[in-house]
Amino acid sequence: SQSPVFKAMFEGDSKENKEGRVDIVDCTPEAVEEFLYFLYFAMLRPARFTSADLEQMLGLLHLTSKYQVEVLMTSCLDVIMDIMDLDNVLQILVVLDKYDVQSCAVKMVSDFMKENIVEIVNKEDWGEFVVNYPSLVKDFILFMNGERVNAKDDLKTEKESNR
Repeated sequence: SQSPVFKAMFEGDSKENKEGRVDIVDCTPEAVEEFLYFLYFAMLRPARFTSADLEQMLGLLHLTSKYQVEVLMTSCLDVIMDIMDLDNVLQILVVLDKYDVQSCAVKMVSDFMKENIVEIVNKEDWGEFVVNYPSLVKDFILFMNGERVNAKDDLKTEKESNR
């Protein structure tokens, strides 16, 4: 099994093992369907995902985390990074934080935010984001400061090597 959680459910004396089924009620049917497709075929459906599919991908990320299907995590993150835009970047950041996702994905989101900061802070949902997720705002500001410090150190090193 690709999921240690499912494996434990079906090996033990559990309701799922006795009934031969797992009820997944905390996600959309589309996300569950995509999750099952991955479990059977070890790949996402060959489809072109768009920002309209974000909810499905976030649901799939939830299932991936809940049922510990680590191999699916990378595929989910790849799709989410591909469909990230100005309208959904804050939502993506919140979800990545919730599931404590790989730092490279968070860095990609932070880089995107840095490149588009003027547009992002002028969007309607920015104020709500600042109020509801102050720790994420703080982390982003510290990321920006770290980038500035690194650039400053690089300049200093370059000047010293040119002497």
